[in-house]
Amino acid sequence: MQENVEKMVTEEKEKFMNLSKEVMPLLKEINEKLEKYGYVKYTYITLNPEDGYMSFEPRETEWELRKLKGEHEAKICLDIREKVELEETEA
Repeated sequence: MQENVEKMVTEEKEKFMNLSKEVMPLLKEINEKLEKYGYVKYTYITLNPEDGYMSFEPRETEWELRKLKGEHEAKICLDIREKVELEETEA
């Protein structure tokens, strides 16, 4: 049992290490593009290879780049938020 667990961990580690080596240059390039356009804080990237969903969200803007499942084109979206003033109630 212990050998199987160790083998699984080793195989998964190797797989992830190889992926990391391929992805890191892409992440560095994205980081350079973000700096070029003045987005220097957090950026969220969400990907789902299974259904093609992609989301790119620099947190310094309300804009998001998104490609939904089944869509062939990416779209930019503006997230507009407004505070809802609620009356204070006692519990």
